Amino acid sequence: MPGATFLRGDRLTLRAIDRDDASFFERWHNDPRVRVPLGMDAPRNETQVEESFENWFESDESVNLLVCLADEDSGSDDPEPIGAVSAKQIQYTRPELSYWVAPDSQGQGYAAEALELLVGYVFETYAVNGLWAQAFEYNDASWELLESLGFSREGTMRGHRFVRGDYEDVVVYGLLREEWERRE
Repeated sequence: MPGATFLRGDRLTLRAIDRDDASFFERWHNDPRVRVPLGMDAPRNETQVEESFENWFESDESVNLLVCLADEDSGSDDPEPIGAVSAKQIQYTRPELSYWVAPDSQGQGYAAEALELLVGYVFETYAVNGLWAQAFEYNDASWELLESLGFSREGTMRGHRFVRGDYEDVVVYGLLREEWERRE
C-alpha cells in the first residue's frame, strides 16, 4: 500500500517512498532518458534499489518523496508515480536538492510544481539558510527549471563527471531563504 500524501499541490501529491516503490525506481533508473541526465552509469536491479531504500529509511538526513499525479476524481488511494524529489543532508545549512520526472511526464511543469512544494516545505520546516542543486551543463531543461524557481547559477565544475565516454561540466545553482521569501 502506498504511503500517505505528505504534500499536495494543484496537480501533484508528494508522498514518502516505501519498499513497494522499488520496481518503479528500477524501471526508470535503468532507462537512459532518466539515467543519463542523472549521471548514473551502472544498471541497477530491484535488489540494489531496495538496498538503497534501506539507507533512506534508516537516515534522518534526507527528505525523499515520490512525485505522483493527483487523481482526486478517481478516489484512488494509489496515484500514479511519475518521479522523485529529495533534499539531502537536511541537517546542514544548505541541503542539496535532486529531482527527476519520467520522460512521458516531462515538459508539463510537474518538476517545477514538485520542487516548489519541496522548497517551500524545507524553508518552513528546517533552519536552513539556502538550498543548492546541480545539473549537467548540457541539461538545459534542468538548469532552466532551477532558474525559473529563483535559483542563481553559482558556478561551473569543469569536467566534473564522466558520462557517456566524456568528462562533462556540472553547473551549480543556489537559492537563499531570503530570496525565496521575497519571491512569494
